[in-house]
Amino acid sequence: MVTLRTRYSATLALVTFGVCGLLLLFSLYMLQNVYQQVSRSAQQAVEQGVARQLSRDALLLGETLAGNLALPVYHNDFSAIEEILQHLRQRAEIGYIFVYDPDLRVIHDGTAEVNHYGTPVSQLIPAGLDDHFQPSARTIDDLIHVTFPVTSGSSTIGAVRFSVSFSDARTDTAALTSQLDQAFAGFRQQVVIGLVLAFLALMAVTLLLSLGASRRLMQPLQELAALSRNFRANDESVRFSLQRDDEIGELAEALEQMRRRVQQSHKTISRMAFRDPLTGLANRRFLQQELERLLSAGNDPLALLFIDLDHFKAVNDSAGHEVGDQVLRNVASRLESIARSLDGEALVARLGGDEFTLVLPQLPHPDAAGEVAERVAGLLQIPVEVARQQFRVSASIGITLFPDDGFSPVDLMRHADTAMYEAKQAGRNRFCFFEQSMNQRVHEHLLVLQGIDQALAEHQLFLEYQPVFDLQRDVISGAEALVRWRHPRQGLVSPASFIPIVEESDRIEALTLWVLTQACRDLRDRILPRAPGFKLSLNVSGVALQSDSLRDRVLETLSREGVSPASLRLEITETTMMRDIEKSAETLKLWQQAGLRILIDDFGTGYSSLSYLTSLPIDGLKIDRSFISQLQQSSQGPVVDAILALSRTLGIETIAEGIETQEQLQLLRQMRASHGQGYLLGRPMPVSQLRTLLEHPQPLHHSGIMS
Repeated sequence: MVTLRTRYSATLALVTFGVCGLLLLFSLYMLQNVYQQVSRSAQQAVEQGVARQLSRDALLLGETLAGNLALPVYHNDFSAIEEILQHLRQRAEIGYIFVYDPDLRVIHDGTAEVNHYGTPVSQLIPAGLDDHFQPSARTIDDLIHVTFPVTSGSSTIGAVRFSVSFSDARTDTAALTSQLDQAFAGFRQQVVIGLVLAFLALMAVTLLLSLGASRRLMQPLQELAALSRNFRANDESVRFSLQRDDEIGELAEALEQMRRRVQQSHKTISRMAFRDPLTGLANRRFLQQELERLLSAGNDPLALLFIDLDHFKAVNDSAGHEVGDQVLRNVASRLESIARSLDGEALVARLGGDEFTLVLPQLPHPDAAGEVAERVAGLLQIPVEVARQQFRVSASIGITLFPDDGFSPVDLMRHADTAMYEAKQAGRNRFCFFEQSMNQRVHEHLLVLQGIDQALAEHQLFLEYQPVFDLQRDVISGAEALVRWRHPRQGLVSPASFIPIVEESDRIEALTLWVLTQACRDLRDRILPRAPGFKLSLNVSGVALQSDSLRDRVLETLSREGVSPASLRLEITETTMMRDIEKSAETLKLWQQAGLRILIDDFGTGYSSLSYLTSLPIDGLKIDRSFISQLQQSSQGPVVDAILALSRTLGIETIAEGIETQEQLQLLRQMRASHGQGYLLGRPMPVSQLRTLLEHPQPLHHSGIMS
């Protein structure tokens, strides 16, 4: 018989069993929800932390790249831009990269051919990326699209845009998520088994056991989630290792491996942001930060040396960029040796290309900067040996002082660059201290470079021709083509004020080809039909001797315009020829084999070595006007006579330039000079006037007919 107590006990046991069962199910349900929430929280924290860090690193890289590109973009130095971009394009995670101007047209895409030059950048990037000149890092799919403006002072002169893939980070995050799910599945199974066994053994302690087990299992997951939320790529104190041998330990180890990869990536990007990849020196960004620190520390005197290698482009053109890179590394090592020998915190940095800086803090006196500059110049003059070849590079150095020449890093850098340019203009291989008067000359220099581009585009340039006479036959035998610039506001611009500036820039190639093209057309259409044996002389800059591209385009232009090379004489000065005698000989030989005649211009004012007259392919000399102007003096007559005798012995022709008096003409004829040129015989004139002289020739002794 079932008693009330038994029923009550059974009912109580049943109720207790049911309550415990419900509590068990509720515990499992809550545990599952907590697991899911922690899993999502940890995954989101990791993904967001990685994405934020990658975006910051990418934006930092964009800022550094824009800083390195400032001077090359400002000076339209395509070689320097290509060098900077190629180092970045070598990284697998970099997608596209474009440098564009304020009109949103591509200046460079990092390739040697610059395939996208002039293309609107909006056609090359995904739609919706409209922040063309504001620093930004936007994430679309697996790419971070970075934009950063390129500035010069307070002006925006362009921008750089590139993409960085973070698919590897997504792959790592997905792998971690999978491991997390597997770990949670294992934890859930362990908890269920433990709770069921505990429920069957002792219902009274089921809740206590489940709560204790949940707390024990949840604590390490919560620790991992908290560490994930607090993780920063530059924080070395965070560690995910938990010293456990179970699934949680495996999950922690996976997180630790991801942490190491992210921090290694962060360090790599930091090195790219603050170190020059070629030489290992500080880069422009690090230099600017260090200058800001030094200037803000106090009023201690400081010197900044801006070092630019002379004729380094000739090394790249003649021996290749790999040899050029080795020369740059050697130069960097020499500059570091000087910095180490100095007291204080001397800093060497490479700005890009062949430009370096040396910061001298705690300067004892201004003359000390000059003493260091002399040491730098002397050390860099020692030849650099690469692949059993010796390369000699010198340096032009500009020096600026703090606080005398500026109070900010931007001012000091700009003024040092200005002083360096002044050193180059003064003949290279020297140093100059900055002076305020230099700013005006730099401004005029920039106006010329900007104006020559417009002059070429708007047909402001034209040619005049100065006749060359056969002094023995009294006839015009040829002429020299001379470029002239008629500015719409300034009128005629003196060639002496713009030709030297253009020769030192990358505009010289465009100007040379324009002169050659126009001269060939005048020669073909207006001169040769009336004087078949006419010889036209063109002045060629020394750049053509060192540039394979311009060298070949000279011959391409002659072929395109249909002019026989035998009708042209290329005039080249001794000084430009001697910058790289082997390269010059190679170029001159190629031109001579094509039929061109080579003349040495201003002979006697440069090296005047008999060795190169016999070793180089030379067809004639132009005796410098300084000898002709003093021909009546007994000291100069024998010199000219000796040059003429030497030319006859070598079988090359001579042209005496600068003939301005009848006495000079008479003496030259007595010396049996073959050809002459000068104001007495004919001033530079339009091609129409030259054609008239060819159609109606008059004798040389007829006074005034040519002037």
